[in-house]
Amino acid sequence: MHNWGSCDTIVFVGEIAVATANMTGSILKQARLDTNASQGAQQILERTTVAAHSLIERTMVDVGGQCVAVGVATPGIVHDHGVLLSPNIPGWEQVSLRETMCADLHIATVVAANDVKAAAMAAITTVAPVQDDATEDGVKAAAASALGRAVRGAQAMGLDDVVLKSIRMVPGTGVVVEILATDSEPSLEESAAAPEPAAPTGAPRI
Repeated sequence: MHNWGSCDTIVFVGEIAVATANMTGSILKQARLDTNASQGAQQILERTTVAAHSLIERTMVDVGGQCVAVGVATPGIVHDHGVLLSPNIPGWEQVSLRETMCADLHIATVVAANDVKAAAMAAITTVAPVQDDATEDGVKAAAASALGRAVRGAQAMGLDDVVLKSIRMVPGTGVVVEILATDSEPSLEESAAAPEPAAPTGAPRI
């Protein structure tokens, strides 16, 4: 019995892409649906959930294991109780993506995000060779070196928001560092929705 990574759902203006993937990101099963956006948000969510459930079951039969997480990417600004600034899908602002997916798919870990920001996220892994009998200071130095190279790699791709995922010692290989990196700059939708900064007290208004 082994786990595979996720059931990923991406909502486009014209279609919905649903897929299951393993822990390395390789696609296991996939399907595409028309959004039929003019018919409203609720039917999109219902058909997407049914498709995701079907793919999860098919993957469990063919691959074994279980789905441990779900990711949803969609245009707009994703909040807990709706998605703002996605006018092509009427009613999307009233849909709780994460909560609904958790309940209907019976999976505790569900992440919903803006599609552009999700696409900009990268998982970066670096390795620093070190002997299995290395001293504690040697292992720490190797870990620092690997982490530094991972962060510099993220910065080279223009990704400045970095989260450490794991640091582990792999016998015969060395210290392996994994980070998740994304762009901290707001998406176009988030920029458009941001309030204008207040003028300093006493400043003349034009």
